[in-house]
Amino acid sequence: MKTFASKSIFSLVIILFTALLPFEASAQLMDKLKKNLTESLTSSPRDKQTTKDTTFYNLAISQGSKVSFFDNREDNQNAFLVGAKNYTDNSGNNVVKLTRAEKVFDSNRSGSIALSISKWSARMNFLGGLNYLLDENYGGSLATSYLSDQILSAYNDNNLFEVVEVITANKSLNLLEKYGLAKTMMNLAILHHSQGQFTIAKSYYEQTETLIKEQISPNSQAMASVLNNLAVLYKDLGQYTEAEKAMAECLRLMAKNKFDDQMEYAVALNNEAILRFELGRNDQAVSSLNKSIELAAKHINEKGTDFTKLKINLAVIYQNQKKYTEAETIYKELLELKEKRFGKSSPDYAEIQNQLAGLYMELGRTDEVEGLLTSAVEIYKKKLKEDHPAYAATLRNLGKYYYFTDQYDKAVATFGDVIGIYERNFGNNHPEYLGTLENMAITRWKKGETDKADSTFGALLTKHMNLLEKYFGAMSENEKGKYWDKVRPSFLAFYNFAAENSSKKPELATRMYEAHLSTKGILLSSSVKLRQNILNSGNQPLIDTYLNWTNLKESLASYYSLSKDELKEQKVNLDSLESSANGLERKLNQMSADFADANKLPSVKLADVAAKLKPGEMAVEIITFPAFHKSFTDNNKYTFAFVKNGATSPELVTISNGKDLETRYAKAYRNMVTNKLEDAITYEQFWKPIAGKVAGSKKLYMSLDGVYNQINVITLKATDGSYVKDKHDIVLLSSTRQLAQNASAKSGSKNTVLVGFPNYGSKSTLSPLPGTQKEVQAISALAKTSGTTADVYMQDQATEALLKDKVKNPRILHIATHGFFLQDVAGTEGDKVLGVEISKAKENPLLRSGLFLAGVEGTTGSVENKEINTADNGILTAYEVLNLNLEQTDMVILSACETGLGEIKGGEGVYGLQRAFQVAGAGSIIMSLWKVNDEATQELMVNFYKEFLKSGDKQVAFAKAQNALRTKYAEPYYWGAFVMMN
Repeated sequence: MKTFASKSIFSLVIILFTALLPFEASAQLMDKLKKNLTESLTSSPRDKQTTKDTTFYNLAISQGSKVSFFDNREDNQNAFLVGAKNYTDNSGNNVVKLTRAEKVFDSNRSGSIALSISKWSARMNFLGGLNYLLDENYGGSLATSYLSDQILSAYNDNNLFEVVEVITANKSLNLLEKYGLAKTMMNLAILHHSQGQFTIAKSYYEQTETLIKEQISPNSQAMASVLNNLAVLYKDLGQYTEAEKAMAECLRLMAKNKFDDQMEYAVALNNEAILRFELGRNDQAVSSLNKSIELAAKHINEKGTDFTKLKINLAVIYQNQKKYTEAETIYKELLELKEKRFGKSSPDYAEIQNQLAGLYMELGRTDEVEGLLTSAVEIYKKKLKEDHPAYAATLRNLGKYYYFTDQYDKAVATFGDVIGIYERNFGNNHPEYLGTLENMAITRWKKGETDKADSTFGALLTKHMNLLEKYFGAMSENEKGKYWDKVRPSFLAFYNFAAENSSKKPELATRMYEAHLSTKGILLSSSVKLRQNILNSGNQPLIDTYLNWTNLKESLASYYSLSKDELKEQKVNLDSLESSANGLERKLNQMSADFADANKLPSVKLADVAAKLKPGEMAVEIITFPAFHKSFTDNNKYTFAFVKNGATSPELVTISNGKDLETRYAKAYRNMVTNKLEDAITYEQFWKPIAGKVAGSKKLYMSLDGVYNQINVITLKATDGSYVKDKHDIVLLSSTRQLAQNASAKSGSKNTVLVGFPNYGSKSTLSPLPGTQKEVQAISALAKTSGTTADVYMQDQATEALLKDKVKNPRILHIATHGFFLQDVAGTEGDKVLGVEISKAKENPLLRSGLFLAGVEGTTGSVENKEINTADNGILTAYEVLNLNLEQTDMVILSACETGLGEIKGGEGVYGLQRAFQVAGAGSIIMSLWKVNDEATQELMVNFYKEFLKSGDKQVAFAKAQNALRTKYAEPYYWGAFVMMN
């Protein structure tokens, strides 16, 4: 059985030193060394070394947005065990026979040494630790075939998870061997983590956590180490609540084990600081990082690279706080330190120059930037060569400097060089290649080279779309969000370019429109629900195949950040892996009918939409994006894309004062509507700029974006006293691509489920809604007279559990109760709000939107106070709605206050109940935009059902119900509160 442990540096030094001596002297010295070694290894130093190996672990350390190993130097200082395996007596036998645990520790130590040279070699050494634990020579009955050369070279971690399970099931493992196993698993986890393979890393971390908890000690320093690493991983995944919990427990355990004065604690404090920084808690981040630096100074060389990383992290946070003097001071101190230690020609010196140049760019001190960057570029060129990523990244920064200082010719030439470097050495899927392509497109746009900019933007967006198509479906919700945050700026920059130049190049308008059709609502899509359905299906072959596919996709995405040489060194064949992923995808398509559709981007074209429109009809897609000058600003633009029958390109109209629309005019609209005041302002702002374009089109299919989700456009009143409703029949769609998509007929049950008038409880903190009782009873009676089945649930029956467990795919789901949306929970006291942890509610707006149902007052003191008991709490959040069984439901009616509200996400729609019900599968949704009048709502709903049950046309029925209410109540507050989506 092969092992992969290499000789230590200690061993090599001894061998080289003795080789220089005369043979006789060399032999005498070797005998003496062996004797000393034998004595030391059979006495307390050996025990001391073993103790260290049970407590000292490599840690994941955050460096800005990246993560790497913090190699525990204490773990490598003693070379007793490393040296022992390399020396034999005169008969060729080992002086000291190492135990299996000691061999495992040694393999991990060798892997740590190999990290800076080759990640592949490091991995082989770590796997050598597993090899020893499977070795039958130690009396085990395990099958060593698990770690055959074939599996090792295939990089197949799913098989390795089986290996770990086999090893952990071995009852004969002693405590030291379990520590060795935990250390091996942890190192493999960090290795994958540092390469961006988060799913595989998470599996290793979680297996390690379980092993330590169950077979070592849940209060050990080993547990603290794995919690540190999990906290960093959760942070990288965007799971901030889990990250904070893991980090708090890590620090608690380190203090309990008296490690709060050790370097491990300093590393954890650094990681806590970066987590707080990402959460926007900059003052807390600075506090944690200052403590980390103070403690680290006692343990590591303040001139060394590791200490420098901590200082750079602090400078970055200061820079983000706009504490520029403090940041500059740190960078200058580090420059002086590196100069004294290495001179002005080391890569470490160049790295600080790069950081300082970025600070000066932000400060507008551009006269100091070019010299720093050109110096750094020359250092990297001489020391690391031109194919090194540090050289390419710094050269790209120089190109950005030329761009910002209007030296466009130099910028284009520099970006061209960088693109060539990445293409030759990393391939055209590398994130930095795509980022530089974006820089080139923007520079050519600003340089006035419209055709070249168009071509570059085209190549960039095509590449992004291909990668989204390949990998987006395999990501979790949080991973999608973080990935889209990186990709979306390319689309937003293109939207600015296209809107500015479409008058002279109409095809830009078409590409802008089609890009938006493909990406709108990309985050919260059916793949989110599909993922949950598969993982909760109980179909183990399907689950295993799906997890294999997601792991492989994630690995592929991470490999795109490696150079071609690194891929070769790690024995990674991208073509082979892509072929394997495609094979798994074909298998999943066969196993799950919904898989293919859920994991593909929409491919609707302008011509598809135009062909579906009749004369007198128009599709109107609103696209919002931040205005771009030299960079993105805090003001949004709103571009309206108008499509008619037979159109070859959309007509565009852009409203440029988006910030005013979203603040003063949105507030004015809401105040005037809810206070029933005459509104002579908001029509001019929201509708007049496009009124000429839609004139003559009686029917408008509109897809809203941004602030337009917060107003009901039919209630906008012109100066002649007419409303938009009087001139246009408006059909609201999530996206105008729906016009071209053949929606499958809903084939669920034909019944209507009516849920309303819940018994909230006896505390009277939520006012009862007697109008909802009349509403449900009247609709039930109408349904019966029309021959439709209606299931009615009121009072104690109107529960959260009913909707989650019993209501499955009704034709119509009607819910009449109180709704809510919490815009901001930042100032909320306590741990929870409405049954949800505050930190989670801040992260996810779907947890801040929902419906109150029966029994809610038994668990909440009031809608503002913290939760006492979260079990079946009577609150159905939008997040819970995602998993309702509504795939065959034709219509959901939310007869409650503010059910159409949520967090507005540009290009995504409203993150709230309406979006959640769409993902759950509902066809049309009727919802409200403001607090509604109970009696008026009852009349609207009853009139709607009267018309709908007669005609079967919900759009016509809804319009007639609004008109009927308008004859009784003239103010839009009454008849305009509800909207119908889709």
